[in-house]
Amino acid sequence: MKQIDIYIYTVSHSRGRGPAVFRAVLEFIRADGKPYTLDVNGGDMETTINRITIKAAVTALRRIKLNQPYEIRIHADCDYFERMLKAARVYAEHDWKTKAGKEIANADLWKEVYIFKKTNHVTADSDLLERYECKDELEDKLKLWKYMS
Repeated sequence: MKQIDIYIYTVSHSRGRGPAVFRAVLEFIRADGKPYTLDVNGGDMETTINRITIKAAVTALRRIKLNQPYEIRIHADCDYFERMLKAARVYAEHDWKTKAGKEIANADLWKEVYIFKKTNHVTADSDLLERYECKDELEDKLKLWKYMS
């Protein structure tokens, strides 16, 4: 099974809702044996740090061709993402609702992540995040976003 690593970096200056930006780096080995990286970037003017992390994962996952199963490791500094990814199957079986019957937060994005999880081995951790350090770059991008709005 081919392996893809996705490194997710996010920056937000708000504890609740506010602007946030992300960078996701996909790293894999091409068919010719050469290593390859692909950058995807984005952001949102009104979001939470948890939601922007899931959005970064979805944006990166959409760049993967689904012609065969992969081992996908998502590296992100977000405990929420790691916990929810592990529980995604259970939430999917319960129509993306909590035990109390309330829809889980960010269900729209989790449904997209789950599509990949059903056909691939997808895990999450907070390892190796120093690999593509970009905090300063993202801080600058967030300042620019705030200035432009």
